Amino acid sequence: SAVCVSAPGKAILHGEHSVVHGRTALAVSVNLRCYVSVSPSDRRGVALKFPDVSVDAFWTEDEINECAKACHFLGADGRPRSHLATPLTSSDVLERIYELGEKQGIDIRSGGAAGMAALAFFYLFFNLYDFPSSRWHGGGADAATVAAGWQGVSICAASELPIGAGLGSSAAFSCSM
Repeated sequence: SAVCVSAPGKAILHGEHSVVHGRTALAVSVNLRCYVSVSPSDRRGVALKFPDVSVDAFWTEDEINECAKACHFLGADGRPRSHLATPLTSSDVLERIYELGEKQGIDIRSGGAAGMAALAFFYLFFNLYDFPSSRWHGGGADAATVAAGWQGVSICAASELPIGAGLGSSAAFSCSM
């Protein structure tokens, strides 16, 4: 069954730039939200639908695992490794994530809204996703068990928050993910 979550936007009433200097700011939530729905899929892979930024993409199980192996999240033998083994900000990891985007016509390098949404998703996915104990990989220790446990997922995000308006749309998106 689907899981739906949301996070509100924010407005900073006072001290927006003072927080970078360790000072206090006054922030409030606004009654506009980012919504994310995650549901199982019969397709073995990851489907992303972010209509607000024109993302409608699907990556196969093999494409995700290939990227995970190249980034050293999965070993060459298919065994899960700690996602902390390679920093996600390394140029090699970013290059692999750029390539994932390109496979679906998403230009992550350019810094546009669609690319940044896909980059944020993959950053969170590879940073927070616990390969060894994940439901998708069945907690298996070898490649055959890992492949047998893979399930597809569909992720849809939509927001009432205007992008780039200073209302925390990126933070609400990340929190919802």
